[in-house]
Amino acid sequence: MTEKKQTHEIGDRQTGSGSDFGPRPLKGQDHDGGGGNAMVEALPEFDWEKELATKIRGKFAMAAVGDLTMMRPFGPFADESLQAVLSIIRNADVGFANLESNISDPPNYTGPLRGFMGVKEVATDIKSWGINVVSKCANHGFDSGPEGMLATLRLLEDAGVQYAGSGRNLTEAQAARFFEIGHGRIGIAATYAVEEGTDATRAADAWGNYTASRAGQNTLRLTRTYNITQEQVDQLRTIQDSLYVLDEEITTLRKPPQPVSGPAASAINLNGTIYQAGGVAGTIDYIVNPEDLRQQFRQIKGGKQYADFMIASIHAHQAKWVAEAFPEETSTPQFLIDYAHAAVDQGADVFMGHGPHALRGIEIYRGRPIFYGLGQFVRQSDWRTPTRADFDAFQTTPETTPLTPAELGVLRTAGPGFRHRAMYQSIIAVSRYDDGQLQEIHIYPVDLGFDRPLSQVGNPTLANEKLARDVLEHMQRVSAPFGTEILIEGNVGVIRPSSR
Repeated sequence: MTEKKQTHEIGDRQTGSGSDFGPRPLKGQDHDGGGGNAMVEALPEFDWEKELATKIRGKFAMAAVGDLTMMRPFGPFADESLQAVLSIIRNADVGFANLESNISDPPNYTGPLRGFMGVKEVATDIKSWGINVVSKCANHGFDSGPEGMLATLRLLEDAGVQYAGSGRNLTEAQAARFFEIGHGRIGIAATYAVEEGTDATRAADAWGNYTASRAGQNTLRLTRTYNITQEQVDQLRTIQDSLYVLDEEITTLRKPPQPVSGPAASAINLNGTIYQAGGVAGTIDYIVNPEDLRQQFRQIKGGKQYADFMIASIHAHQAKWVAEAFPEETSTPQFLIDYAHAAVDQGADVFMGHGPHALRGIEIYRGRPIFYGLGQFVRQSDWRTPTRADFDAFQTTPETTPLTPAELGVLRTAGPGFRHRAMYQSIIAVSRYDDGQLQEIHIYPVDLGFDRPLSQVGNPTLANEKLARDVLEHMQRVSAPFGTEILIEGNVGVIRPSSR
């Protein structure tokens, strides 16, 4: 794989000039968790660099899958193809997934029921497959409010599945978590990328005697900016100026529009939306909140110092191109590339990306795998308890509707994107190590059954030869920009970084 330079300038444009507005990236600053390098230098003499190495010894395998939108268990099913998929995970030492939905014990759960809420058996079912760690930090994590989220965490704990990214307060949600296996201690830190104004699920810590703590998620807050041409920036400035009309009816004047900090001619904030010239027109840049970034890297680095193998995870729906339609967001935004590289620099042994329900590329950076988008592994999104929004969407009520819950569920997900074949094609990625060195990654194509009966749609089975070829060729295309070569051997993709 091509060796990439270490990158800490999260949120910079690809031109390298950086953005001149919003939260600043941490340029030239080590992500040491606060206090600066002076405090680090004051530590007793110790080889801290070795603590960031992959410390797992012997032969070790990790299986990774994407989103689980799961309402009911299916592990007991005798379907040979389904069991073949689950055996791939069971045969690994660690199984990772992003648990998109929530779970509860209906007779004992008194909180709200909204969105994707599965039964309690989901927790024990995924554990039976070999999934022993999940990211629990995503856009559906708060569907049923803090009650639903906390019920989910309790059931995961009861099932012996470790999680990261949610908690009773922000400190818990941000914290690295750990569990032990025969090979050693595994750590995970997880976050969810949100844009300004969409972070209502963010957890909070108590602040003195003024505010109480709040259960929620560990969000990574972003500022979105649109790249356009200089001519278009000038046109928007003319429009902005035309809106500032002085009339005798006005008794108190607002401040006139102020230029975005930096070169006044290159960027404009038009009614809360920022546009800039200098990048590739039609693309989107994102700048990460520096405090969120500092805390996240502190957890990754600190987690790795205590763990033999560290997982960094992010749920990120953000697209690179304005014109790229959901769920076909297969290109990777620059902020995600920068963030993944910096996470590895801070000690992450593997980087797990998920969110857009589409398969993105794979990169090997400094000998460690980065999965930019693992797709969706279970999609039972049609199977859910109808909510008021479901009935309102079709101007009906539970008492008067002729539709069954299943029909309502299908209709609610029948819009553009949600019933797209690409969302029903996925992978299992198994990374194999020997004494801490990545040897191979095996990519197993998975079929979620777009054309199956509703009772079977969304459950993972091995892809047939044609679909496997399509999925693997797609993975070759989206991974090539990262210098990653994927060989196709039968129905399996293989990456051999040690051979390059």
